[in-house]
Amino acid sequence: LVSRGGASSGVSGSFQYSNLTPSDGGSGCGGGGYPLCGPQDSYADQWGLYNRECVSYVAWALVNRFGKYVGHFGGAGNAYEWPSTAPRNSGAVRVYDPQPGDAVILPQSGSFAPIGHAMVVESVSGSTVHVSQYNFYGSGAYSSMDIQNSGVIYLRFPNA
Repeated sequence: LVSRGGASSGVSGSFQYSNLTPSDGGSGCGGGGYPLCGPQDSYADQWGLYNRECVSYVAWALVNRFGKYVGHFGGAGNAYEWPSTAPRNSGAVRVYDPQPGDAVILPQSGSFAPIGHAMVVESVSGSTVHVSQYNFYGSGAYSSMDIQNSGVIYLRFPNA
């Protein structure tokens, strides 16, 4: 979850984003192919993560779009927890050379991202990483944006 803002670009600490599409952080449920479109937080998915949250979308995308293995989070699936729980539960490793299909974790960041935020790498061009996500600005919906390769943690999950 990232606090509401509505700007198409911004900076929080060393985290920088731009080209947020749509600029309100959400285009409704079903964007990006994500199928878990009940009312937000109305049920947990197969990974133990609440629907229409950033972490649920990332787990779904890693498995269904990129063929990765993602294990159950067992109650420790907030975005800020992924750097420790994803290696333990899924065999993910921290990497510094992002590539499509990696998870991107924004650590806890004050009121901007109080429980962190999870995204998926779609493409990389130099120091700019294009990501897809759910629930940016608390929208409960799909969006995409460009981020700079700083202030985030990249996790690479094993192939399924």
